[in-house]
Amino acid sequence: MAHALNKLTARQVASLKEPGRYADGGGLYFRITNAGSRSWVFMVTQGGKRAEIGLGRTIDRPLAAARQLAQQMREAIADGIDPRTLLADAIPAQPGEPAPAALTFGEFADQYITSVEDGWKSPIHRQQWRSSLRDHAGALLAKPLADVSTDDVLEVLEPIWLTKAETAKRVRGRIEKILAAAMARKLRPRDAINPAAWRGHLQVLLPSQAR
Repeated sequence: MAHALNKLTARQVASLKEPGRYADGGGLYFRITNAGSRSWVFMVTQGGKRAEIGLGRTIDRPLAAARQLAQQMREAIADGIDPRTLLADAIPAQPGEPAPAALTFGEFADQYITSVEDGWKSPIHRQQWRSSLRDHAGALLAKPLADVSTDDVLEVLEPIWLTKAETAKRVRGRIEKILAAAMARKLRPRDAINPAAWRGHLQVLLPSQAR
């Protein structure tokens, strides 16, 4: 992971438009989502599994700062330290730049799907995850990940809970998994209830679908 560094230029980062991941080298990637979000990610393999760590938006963190943070993460890995612990003390934005925006539910959802979809055999399954969130959970996508509440989840589910029952169940389950992953990565409090949890939570707030 240490060779072939600094493949990208600032001009490329500014001009690239097509969704995808563009390697800078050493595990650092510039990513453009289908929704047009532009950010940095660091790819790491731990315990035989490949995971993606979000490093923030390009508007908040210039190429040089992203490279410096990626270098710190490579050094942490070499020392046996989880590189995610560096994010709390990540390099601040340059003087005069706005403070980094909070990670949104939509941005984290895209990171989560990307990190696990290699284990899904069906390409249709991958497409359904993204399309169901886009079509039925659009109200959540721009919300800060840490602020998603039970009321927000109900706002998404209630309009389709009885009219599109099977779709609603799948959307709820996918939202629950995304929020659970966020809790596991300490992006949401681990001891708080998952707003999309079913048993003992949404189960008592939504009407029965057994009709």
